Amino acid sequence: MVSIICSTYNHEKYIKDALDGFLMQKTNFEIEIVIHDDASTDNTVIILKEYEKNYPELIRVIYETENQFSKSKYPPQFFNNFMRKELNGKYIAMCEGDDYWIDCDKLQTQIDYMESNYDCVMTGHDTICLNCQTGEKKRLMLCQEDKDITVNGFIKDEEDITTASLVFRREMLYMDDFFLEVSVGDYPLKLYCLTKGKVHYFERPMSVYRYLREGSWSSNQISNIHDYLIRWTNKFTFLERYNKFTQKSYINVINEQIKKRVHLIVQQYSSVPVEEFQNLCRVCDKDSEYEAHKYYLSIVTLFRQYYDISFLDDKIYEFVSKNRFIYIWGAGKFGKLLAKQLMNHGIDFEGFIVSDNKNNPNKYLSKNVWNYNEVLYKKEEIGILVAVGLQLKEDIYNILDNLGFINYYYPFELNCEEILYV
Repeated sequence: MVSIICSTYNHEKYIKDALDGFLMQKTNFEIEIVIHDDASTDNTVIILKEYEKNYPELIRVIYETENQFSKSKYPPQFFNNFMRKELNGKYIAMCEGDDYWIDCDKLQTQIDYMESNYDCVMTGHDTICLNCQTGEKKRLMLCQEDKDITVNGFIKDEEDITTASLVFRREMLYMDDFFLEVSVGDYPLKLYCLTKGKVHYFERPMSVYRYLREGSWSSNQISNIHDYLIRWTNKFTFLERYNKFTQKSYINVINEQIKKRVHLIVQQYSSVPVEEFQNLCRVCDKDSEYEAHKYYLSIVTLFRQYYDISFLDDKIYEFVSKNRFIYIWGAGKFGKLLAKQLMNHGIDFEGFIVSDNKNNPNKYLSKNVWNYNEVLYKKEEIGILVAVGLQLKEDIYNILDNLGFINYYYPFELNCEEILYV
């Protein structure tokens, strides 16, 4: 009924927990445990052979002599093909070798639900997160109750299920190739399942996810900006393909998620010198034909917009040229930065607009500071560069719309409309 697939590499400290979690399952159906060892160089293989010897009717191990993950152009494609070939179950359950299960009724609970709900193609559950550096444990709790996961909630990172919790129907292995041509973990598998049926979440925690483990993928991603950028630009590329695959059914949420993540990347690496960040993106960007090339260009543009006073985006030049009188809305750090960028490029502007000038000086950088209802000139002749934090952008836009201003531009976020969905 169920094939448990466990991928492992140099997990000698953890693999026993994973295997014991599989073996403690109480079910009224048959299971098989298939381990894929990707050429471990520590004592993982010794441990696996011991368990294989003691449980020959349950455990089968495939030992690689060369590491397939590093060898494969598309590791997900390799692993998906491997599962099709090696697994016999009606359902597939996943758990990597450094995670483990803690509930003996986990599989029975998930299979009972899926056998009773034929429109459900995947189930998962809450997970306990274990910080390997501090030993702290806490529940992930991405959802607060048993429920069906939605595509919108998943893309927005508001709803999710971890790898160690996944059980899905075997048919889900036969997905379109593009789902397997990007190395972003099981993210494409979950989105594929969400397009094919219901994905159900159990609020009960039944597994443990180890993070910040020395040498682990998660810890490497945090410390390595290069890998982090590649992962996210790959995910952007995948979401762009998924948008076309779903006939733009989720275009708005994909748009907002990419904008949000690019903004977080720019903020996260604010301490990196501009030139170093540019060079890093050049290294990540293989060439101009690379599908993610446009994202690297846009990330660099936004990074410079935030931190380089010598920079001025072409879109700002274009906006300024179309309007007779230019104002900057906001007299804080963003307004100051944008003003200096304009001045450094010989572009004059009327001054600053604020929503309340009680706490603002009448002059700022030798320019006048006005309340929004004191602005001179006809509104159709005025162009306003909005220079506030991203969290305030929509509030300012609403004020501008209510006041009848029609020409305004916010330069501190990715303009997805110009680089996506062509």
